[in-house]
Order: sequence, then structure tokens, then C-alpha cells
Amino acid sequence: DKGNRQIVASERDMMNFTCWKMQEQHQKFKEIT
Repeated sequence: DKGNRQIVASERDMMNFTCWKMQEQHQKFKEIT
């Protein structure tokens, strides 16, 4: 089902985005300390 695949793809994008955001925050944290 094409519609279902779209949802899965966007969920994966959200996971990737969250992961990337956390990494970005981690980088900033390391720069501060």
C-alpha cells in the first residue's frame, strides 16, 4: 500500500531528524565543556 509506505517513510525521517538533533546538541555540549 503506497499510502502506508509514505507514513513509514515520514516516521523514519522523524527518527533521523531526532537522532541528528541529538547529535547536534551533543556537539554543542562538548564545545561548551
